[in-house]
Amino acid sequence: GSLPKPELTTLKIGASVQEPSQFAPKLAEMAGIYDKYGIKVTFTTFNADGDALQAMLSGQTDMGSVGAAGIINSLLTDTPSVQLTVQKVKVVDGLFCAKDIKTASDMKGKSVAVSTLGGTAHASVLLALQGLKLTEKDVVVTPVGGQAVRIAALKSGSIACAPVGMDQAKDLTGLGFNLLIDLSQNDLPYPATGMAALKEIGRAHV
Repeated sequence: GSLPKPELTTLKIGASVQEPSQFAPKLAEMAGIYDKYGIKVTFTTFNADGDALQAMLSGQTDMGSVGAAGIINSLLTDTPSVQLTVQKVKVVDGLFCAKDIKTASDMKGKSVAVSTLGGTAHASVLLALQGLKLTEKDVVVTPVGGQAVRIAALKSGSIACAPVGMDQAKDLTGLGFNLLIDLSQNDLPYPATGMAALKEIGRAHV
């Protein structure tokens, strides 16, 4: 069989492709999948998950590859949204810290990078702190941007710790950074990132 003609043939999609979990819609564009099904897509890359979310909520984009937390929070606002797909269902981050931070107690008072407050990286930090028997009050949570920006900030020394995907573990530990906790070993369900749209678009057209 064949798919029906899409009701929307032009879409503006936003994502932070610095986050591997948000790369799927960009990959679809590169692979020509949108063109194959008659959809003209304008793709916008943002610095962080929260930026992609705000662009969608403000109408700058029609859809976004964004964290589930932001979509849940939007239900309490004048611009409620719906999560249409979930692309990341498990925590895959580890908490990596500077060479002089070897234990949880060493983290106290230090800066920990996230993409944006309320984003998926922030959730990873909260889970890491819980696993290390710390709270958010023990550290300084600092929004800096997507994973590539967090890694750069970690290397420059401008932040002390950051959640980074465990696929980067070999490179980071090879540079002398310490892995304080590997969240990928936790089987906790984690509906982190997926395609979302404002309710009016999600219900009527997608």
